[in-house]
Formats: sequence, C-alpha cells, structure tokens
Amino acid sequence: MDDGRIGRSLRALRRRRRLRQSDVARLARVSQSTISVLERGHVGTLSLQTIRRIFAAVDAGFEGMVMWRGGAVDRLMDERHATLIGAAATTLRDAGWEVAIEITYSVYGERGSIDLLAGHGRTRTLLVAEVKFELASVEQTGRKLDEKVRIASTRLCRERFGLGP
Repeated sequence: MDDGRIGRSLRALRRRRRLRQSDVARLARVSQSTISVLERGHVGTLSLQTIRRIFAAVDAGFEGMVMWRGGAVDRLMDERHATLIGAAATTLRDAGWEVAIEITYSVYGERGSIDLLAGHGRTRTLLVAEVKFELASVEQTGRKLDEKVRIASTRLCRERFGLGP
C-alpha cells in the first residue's frame, strides 16, 4: 500500500463515520495537524504506533507492508507454510487420501484458496485444512474457513475427487 493510499483510506474512513479531523485527533490523542499530515500521505513523518492509534480511532486496523526484491519476501515467508503442507499431504496420501494443494476458487463473488483439500473415497470424507503460523484475527480466519468448507463440500469435492461428502 502506498503512502497516498494510506492517507486516502484514513480520510474515507473518517468521513464515513462523519468525524472531523479534530474528532479523530482527540480520539487518537494526537494533534489535528497530525491527522492532516497523514491524510495527505506523509506517512514517513509518523511513528507506526501513532498511525495505528489514528486508524483505531476510526475503528480500523493498520498493517504495514514489507517490500523486498519483488515477491522474494513472500517466498521467504512461505517456506515454513509449504513445508508443513507438504508433510501433511504426504501423511494423508500414505493413509489413502486423494490430496490437492493450494486450490483456488471463485464462486459467486467469493474468492480464495484452500491450503490443503483432501478426499477419502471409501469413507466419503472431506478434509479442508487451513495452515497458519500467525493468527491476526481468529474470527476472520474462522469465517473464511466456514466459506471454504461450504464451497469445498458443495462443489470442489465433486470436481476434484468425484465424490460428495
């Protein structure tokens, strides 16, 4: 996310809540000019703690983004994730399951990917596994997992494994 977009996001959130810059400043315990600076996209002049406090004042969270050699940081961070999924897939295959990894879907506007989808034909059992090394929001993870289970059981399981759980 670029600095200008961060500022525009704050402005949009503030306006949606019908707050003035001074209202957000009071809630975040900063000056009105600090809110103005952030809304103009001058993020580098503020501490991360201050930015998070300002976004919390409009009922939002703020997560920064690390940029390094294009997508290399994503691959670096994904190594543990891939290792764990690979081990789980091997264990399931050895136990007679059909396994599909990183299944993407787009069904009626719902989009996402399933880390590991496995079907066991003899028992007509479906496994939807979501692998996380960090949980930012248990509620959000659970809500998304519910969506994945619903889509996998009603559609993807038949498409991938030819069975209905």
